[in-house]
Amino acid sequence: METHINVILDVQREAATNETESVVVTVHRHSVPPDEITGFTSDTSVGTVSFIYEIPDDQKTSVEIGEPHIHDNELTYQALYRTWLDAITASAEYAAAVETLCAD
Repeated sequence: METHINVILDVQREAATNETESVVVTVHRHSVPPDEITGFTSDTSVGTVSFIYEIPDDQKTSVEIGEPHIHDNELTYQALYRTWLDAITASAEYAAAVETLCAD
């Protein structure tokens, strides 16, 4: 059976400082590659595992994206988000989640 792993990150911020603190990572296994439309994934999920990734202190940021659009903030946030995603997918927690989901 063909499978596809999809990772969704939900950044959590500290209310008092508005700094990023952690990321809720949800790893989905799909029976076929999902159709993705504006972040929505079609319902082919056959399993889900979630875990918390604690963002290292040197990667926390209070930079926000959205409106009003500030180009430098967008670039800074995108670079950090990519760093977080790379660290998450290289982590033991991610490997364990994928192994759990793909065990037959």
